[in-house]
Amino acid sequence: MAQQVLHITPEYLQFVLNATKAKEYYMDFKMDDLKFKYQLRDCEFLHVRSSIQWLDRHGIFQRNPQMKELHLEELPGEQINDLLKQWINGQVIDLEVLGFFNCRGYPNEVILDGIVTMETRLTEQQVRRIFEFRNDVGTTVDIQRKIDGQLATVHINQSGCLVRMCNEKLLALL
Repeated sequence: MAQQVLHITPEYLQFVLNATKAKEYYMDFKMDDLKFKYQLRDCEFLHVRSSIQWLDRHGIFQRNPQMKELHLEELPGEQINDLLKQWINGQVIDLEVLGFFNCRGYPNEVILDGIVTMETRLTEQQVRRIFEFRNDVGTTVDIQRKIDGQLATVHINQSGCLVRMCNEKLLALL
C-alpha cells in the first residue's frame, strides 16, 4: 500500500508555524505553491520531506543561530552549495549536522562549487563512525568557517550529502 502524503495550503502552513513556535519540526507534506516562502525563526531541529520549496533558505542560519540540525530532502545541489557557503561565511552558530538526501544522489562538483576544500583530518574509521555507514563509496572532505576556523566534514555519496561539524564534543566521542 502506497503512503499517502498530506497536501496543505500556504495559508495553513503559515498558520501552523506561527501558532506553534516550536523548536523542533519534522514535516512531511506536499505543497504545490512554488511562490510561497516562509522565514522560519528560532528553530533548533528541522527535518523536511516531500515539499521544501516553501522554506526561505536565504539567511536561514542568521535567523536560527541556535539551529543544531537541518535535514532537507530533494534539495537541488546548487542550493546545498548555497547553504554550505552561508555556514562558511556566517557567524558562529550551534549547527552540528546538515543532511541532504536525494534518491538520485548529488555530484560533488555541484555541491562543492566555489568552496575551498581540504583533505579530511579524520581517519577513515572516524569518518565511518560519525557518518554511520559501513561500506560506502563517496567523497569526504573538510571545509572551514572563516570567522572562527571551525571545521566541518562533508561526505557526499550515492544517497546524499551529510555534513558534521568537527567540534570538541564530536571529536571526544570518537
